Amino acid sequence: MTATTVTLNLAYSFRIDPKATRKSPNYQTYYETNIGLWKSHLNDLTGETYNVMDNLSKLRSICDEINSMQSLVNYVELVSPSMNNHRIIVHIHGEESFIAKSRTKILHSYNYVSSKTIILDESQYMKINEQFIHQMNALCQRYQVEVIINNEKSSFSKKASETAYSIHIIGHQDNITFFSTSLKVSIDSYLNSYTIDSCSLPLSLIPLIGGINLSNFKQIAKQTNSNIYIPDLLPNIFNSNVLASNFDMTVWITAEHAMDLILTRSILDKTFYTRSQLTSKSIEISRSKLDLILLHNQQDMINLMLKHGVFIQLPSLGEENQSIVIQGLRTDAINECIQDIGSIATQYYTVSGLCANKNEILQLCQYTKTCTVELINNSFEINGQYKEIKSLIHQLSLISSNLNVRVEVNNDQKDFVSGKKNGKLVKILNQVNNIPSIKFNPYNEHRFYIDIESSSSIIGQVIDLIELELPSELKFNIPEVFHKSIIGNGGSMIQSIMKKYNVFIKFSSNFDTSTNVYSLLRQSNVLIKCPQKNMANIPLVKQEIDDLVLKYCMNDVQQQNVSIYYNLKFQIMKSQYLMLVNNNKLHLINQYEHDYNSFIDFPNSIDAFKINNVVEFDIKGSESKIKSCAKQLQNILPSSYEFKFAGNSIKFNQYFRATRVFEDEIVIPFKIIFGLDLIVNETPLNSELPYYQIVLSYYSDTKLDEAIESLTFWLRERGFLIYEKTEMKFNSILESSLSSPIKLHRFSNQIPLQSITNVNINMMTPSSSPMRKLQQPNMSSATATSPIKSFMVSPSRQQLMMSSPIRNNMYSPVIGPQSPTKQKRHLQFPVKYNPFGFEQSQQSQQPQVKLSPVKFNLEPVLRNGNYVYNV
Repeated sequence: MTATTVTLNLAYSFRIDPKATRKSPNYQTYYETNIGLWKSHLNDLTGETYNVMDNLSKLRSICDEINSMQSLVNYVELVSPSMNNHRIIVHIHGEESFIAKSRTKILHSYNYVSSKTIILDESQYMKINEQFIHQMNALCQRYQVEVIINNEKSSFSKKASETAYSIHIIGHQDNITFFSTSLKVSIDSYLNSYTIDSCSLPLSLIPLIGGINLSNFKQIAKQTNSNIYIPDLLPNIFNSNVLASNFDMTVWITAEHAMDLILTRSILDKTFYTRSQLTSKSIEISRSKLDLILLHNQQDMINLMLKHGVFIQLPSLGEENQSIVIQGLRTDAINECIQDIGSIATQYYTVSGLCANKNEILQLCQYTKTCTVELINNSFEINGQYKEIKSLIHQLSLISSNLNVRVEVNNDQKDFVSGKKNGKLVKILNQVNNIPSIKFNPYNEHRFYIDIESSSSIIGQVIDLIELELPSELKFNIPEVFHKSIIGNGGSMIQSIMKKYNVFIKFSSNFDTSTNVYSLLRQSNVLIKCPQKNMANIPLVKQEIDDLVLKYCMNDVQQQNVSIYYNLKFQIMKSQYLMLVNNNKLHLINQYEHDYNSFIDFPNSIDAFKINNVVEFDIKGSESKIKSCAKQLQNILPSSYEFKFAGNSIKFNQYFRATRVFEDEIVIPFKIIFGLDLIVNETPLNSELPYYQIVLSYYSDTKLDEAIESLTFWLRERGFLIYEKTEMKFNSILESSLSSPIKLHRFSNQIPLQSITNVNINMMTPSSSPMRKLQQPNMSSATATSPIKSFMVSPSRQQLMMSSPIRNNMYSPVIGPQSPTKQKRHLQFPVKYNPFGFEQSQQSQQPQVKLSPVKFNLEPVLRNGNYVYNV
């Protein structure tokens, strides 16, 4: 009969009643529940009794239940945590079928005891009444948690005492997440007197509708001054019995004012019921690794949902199902998520081998945090986090005749790891005298195994060498308009960076196909990739690329045939921005950037307006294309209609500033009923006359007449005098801010007047010619008078600087009228200096020429709103 043992390594978690741990005389408990989750514990050393909640008692009862039908072959052994080892170790011995059932039952009963704290301000605390307590107790019964209200913020942490009105929630991790959401809604309702509403939605659609980083929900909440609470995205990892299914989940909405809540619900309903084609893919992961991911990487999986705007369906802990389903709106987002899940799986290694003494294997693994062990006769298999597996390799090599270490890697990394014609693997084997064997074995369509086998302890060195060849990468966004300049002519610039740092850099072009409707989030389009042995170079490469972007922005480069970037100012009203966002037109921004090879620094949030009704942003690129881009962008903005009216300031403040009368009676109803947005300006736009202004922005004019009539009636009823009602001509393109080239009589090239970044370029003009400096008979005296140390430049380098359209002004060979023939003769050949003038060099090697630095006139003259420097 086959003797099999499986060892589970589980975290022990507990919480102690803070009355036993907080000895401060100022500590006060105002209220606490007792639904039966606390267990009384006697301290054998002090004789003190206090309440404890942990996850050991449930596991012990399950193990006792399994052992009640034990035999000599099938049984479970539980090792309780101790001072030396704060882990719960469960050994399952017996037949394969018994082990499978017992493992499932034990993991189903396992949970993690945790706590969460919600801070109340004094006004909220003073409003706690019997109704709120009754509601909170009902939630405690439903979600099986305990609550303590006290004045100690850090009751369950090791931080220093900090006084604050605090509600502490103690219980199982999943239950706490559900309870805390419901409690926050109750606080808004009972203590903040907010209006609340809810809507049901399948859990799998919430991260899809919320978009990347839930940005859609965040921007809607900012627009409407409301709170949106979403449920736990991984509700049943620990087999919580709170929910019957994941289908109908509640999204809660709270707002201080009822009209804000109505507007929020209106926007969400439109968002929820937008028809989209869903796509899903399934991947398989080994059962042991899947359990490790569920136990140790829950937050990582939630982060992946938010990062890619997808939903990840994970099986519950201990479930027989080994598949993970990813659902999303875009195939590329799903594929990227699968790659990232694979990267998490790569963190766990598997080591297997032969060993006659099982106890030695179990003793080695008992002090680890993640390692699980499976023993079948004389063979063993250990799965765990890569650092812990590597720490065991040396000891395992002493007690095992042969070891096999398995690393799981994404399929698209196979060529990267092996190298051209397996060159990297051959090099590794040569370093270790070809003692181990390295094999690539397929696993599934997404993953493959790297199997390293050896009977020597040198296997640890091989693992280190393999790890150094595993890929490390960084993805980020750089506006596509700068890609060509950074890559350089024929790829020369980027090739030099790759060679310098031994990395691979890839630029990609993509449209914004994200599911974010309410904010502009740019996707990564630059990839830096290298083996882990060079990963320290990645931030250096990123910094060098950033510096290049800044230099090209400022046109501060010393190259020929480089692009000259211009800057155009564009302005947009808040009402236009909201109409653009709420009508799902943000994707056009990325399209126009691509069509016109420009960068539109469009606001990515309504926060950009702050307290203003107009915001300016830049469009960067070539002069002709940014003009065309700006015109196209202006064409998609909504039309505007303005009211010019008068009234005393007290009445204006009464209806438009001090109260919400205008907001509740006009702004929100107009948004919902007429589909338009509006702003109020105390000082009118595009005019210096003293009148008040209301601007209506709209795409469809079918309901415009009705809106004008309603607003006219509202203003006249409140005693305001309407001067004029007319279509508004709002010029979004600010021509005065356009950086147009200027022609200087001494320069053949055009130089942009202003940089396209916020840093202004000082146009500097030499006060004397460097060539004339060279013609002075005493070079040392010329250098001595310079306040800056002289520098060495070869004549060929000097000629390059002279021909540069960026540096022309700094290295101009002439000042004032000179003979063009003489000027050309000075620049035609390499030269060397002697006390009697210049001589043509007869040597093939160019000598260095010492130049004294030039002085620049930096005094600006202000003309027509632009800084034009004296030339």
